[in-house]
Amino acid sequence: MRALLLGISVLVLSVDCFAGPVMTADIVNVRVRSAVTYIKLEGCNTYSKIYFDTEYEKAMYTTALTAATSGKPVTVEFEESDGCNSKESELIFLDISY
Repeated sequence: MRALLLGISVLVLSVDCFAGPVMTADIVNVRVRSAVTYIKLEGCNTYSKIYFDTEYEKAMYTTALTAATSGKPVTVEFEESDGCNSKESELIFLDISY
């Protein structure tokens, strides 16, 4: 039982270690394709992507459009460890900054 609790604790506490870089920036451009959206963030040389596979990803797309339309900056987390320097890095979350 002690080993099980220790294993679960290590797993839960290590989740933040796997998180990618987080940044706040304005959305410069949005490209929509059949199964994916490409988001260009200010300060990034490449586009980041959001797939349309789940309702959560569709909500991120809607949030990105809302932020771009209203001119509000967004806070994003990248899946890849080098953030927006990676070619077409996938976004894990996207929040509008108010």
